[in-house]
Amino acid sequence: MSIIHIVDEIFYFSSPLLVGIGIIAWVVGLIAEIKRRRTKDISERAPARKLFFAGGIIFTGTIILMFLMVDVVKWQARKEIGMLLVAEITSVQVNRQAMANSVQFVTDMRKIRNSIDVYHHSHPTKNFEVMIQTSKGNLKLNLARDSGYPQEYWIFYPSYKVTSSNDIGKILTTTLDEY
Repeated sequence: MSIIHIVDEIFYFSSPLLVGIGIIAWVVGLIAEIKRRRTKDISERAPARKLFFAGGIIFTGTIILMFLMVDVVKWQARKEIGMLLVAEITSVQVNRQAMANSVQFVTDMRKIRNSIDVYHHSHPTKNFEVMIQTSKGNLKLNLARDSGYPQEYWIFYPSYKVTSSNDIGKILTTTLDEY
């Protein structure tokens, strides 16, 4: 098991706890700051303010850590997929059916777009289970048609928990229209 798989497992199970800790730390700090402002006790001023800022830093740090962990796992997933897609492709199945136009589909898959500019106000709709057999191993992906652009597909990589629910990028293709 790779270090990224371990990070993925830890993140998947600990993210609700991390969010909870961040929120609790910030709320405790906020309550301390409110009490400090209500009681004009100068002796309480410094500790309450420090607790408020510490809570905010813990909350913000937790959110940043979560985004960072998701990005690391997505980066590793794209790397793994890329290594398999450059190998010799022996077969492609969509929803357990052999794909007729697999050469064009694989060409399109090799052009995964992962920059922020490919995202717009849409969501994934119809799902497709894709199995690509290569000389280096099997690649299982879940693709979902975009709600706004029917030739655009969101790519999910079920080998990691994070990327089974967070897309790793998108492709443009017309090869899935018949499925």
